[in-house]
Amino acid sequence: MTAVYVANVLSVPNSKIANNETSTSNNSSVFSKRYTKYIPWPTPFEVAVEMQTMVSCEHLAATSRGWSAFDWAEYCLKQTRNIPEDEVYEQYVLRQWRFARETFGL
Repeated sequence: MTAVYVANVLSVPNSKIANNETSTSNNSSVFSKRYTKYIPWPTPFEVAVEMQTMVSCEHLAATSRGWSAFDWAEYCLKQTRNIPEDEVYEQYVLRQWRFARETFGL
């Protein structure tokens, strides 16, 4: 397909497409639709910049509390999963295994 052909196809007005003798009222509504504004997908570079910004913000939050990055991440995950702050990891895992065994018969 040549560029000239594509340009000609894309420049056909809606009135020429929708008002021919063979179109029905159902088909004419399909041709007269307008598309919403196109939002481009982020480029890999934009994603990398956003990740760097997020990481620097997380490191800043951790250092403002005097925590390591690991402790800050653990704290955030506990908040997301509604795990009490004083919950010990081994007890939490044991409780989850018991729940799964009782619920699903594992």
